[in-house]
Amino acid sequence: MPMEMILVGTKLVWAETTGGTSGAVMTCNLPTCTPAPLVSSTGQPNGLATDGTNIYFTSGISGGAVRKCALAGCNNTPITLASPLDIPMAIATDGENVYFTTTPMGPGAVYKCPVAGCGSQPTVVAQGSRVFSPGSIAIDATSVYFTDFNTLVVVRTPK
Repeated sequence: MPMEMILVGTKLVWAETTGGTSGAVMTCNLPTCTPAPLVSSTGQPNGLATDGTNIYFTSGISGGAVRKCALAGCNNTPITLASPLDIPMAIATDGENVYFTTTPMGPGAVYKCPVAGCGSQPTVVAQGSRVFSPGSIAIDATSVYFTDFNTLVVVRTPK
């Protein structure tokens, strides 16, 4: 089942759930579109972001991760930037860091991690009473914006 989708030039990239907790990051070139996996067996892919060279994606539920793969391909071996994470969802990048949300059954958080990786130590950007179930995420030069499904707000916080 196709989920999140982004367009990078003439390349369409989408997260696809194939059932349960498995899935793939798929791609095709436009205007014709012959789908091919960029990365398969990623766990359930949730969010996608790009810097024009790499695709960054969140995947998995408990023990999830933030990963990256070159847009040209990574031989089905994405680089893990941050792991383990509890239900990583939305993701955005400014080319220097990736910013992502987690939505566990309880307070979630917004994190950042350098595009080179941060292992199990992502930096907390937002956490607390207004960050229960963060959903969508966007960034600009100075701020991170995110929605929260539980508190029904749009929040802005410094990068």
